[in-house]
Amino acid sequence: MADRILSIEETLEQMRSCWHGDDLAVAETIKRLFRARELFFSDAKIVMEQFHLNVGEFDALASLRLQGPPYEQTPSNICQVNLVSSGGLTKVLNSLEKNGLITRRQCADDQRSRLVKLTEKGKKLIE
Repeated sequence: MADRILSIEETLEQMRSCWHGDDLAVAETIKRLFRARELFFSDAKIVMEQFHLNVGEFDALASLRLQGPPYEQTPSNICQVNLVSSGGLTKVLNSLEKNGLITRRQCADDQRSRLVKLTEKGKKLIE
């Protein structure tokens, strides 16, 4: 038999019973935010999976699309907008590039950086 998913109030009550003497207001707020995120992404993941995207890939494509023409940003900007690490973003960008959804080229202003650009295929997919 599968385990039943606890309601947020049941989860918080369980937490309170194990966490004696401490002010739990901050922990409870964080737990509620995480639960809201889970609920949101459970529905969003269903849609993303239909298009063979994970959350990181969707976020990167969406941030490029929202940038407007020419749909191009530095990886640093994408990291900041999506609150991801550079290492995590590299994995996402490698996957998107492999699937023809983005291209990367040297930045004329900074030879250490590469610009990420949405391809026409990537633009159609994110739209």
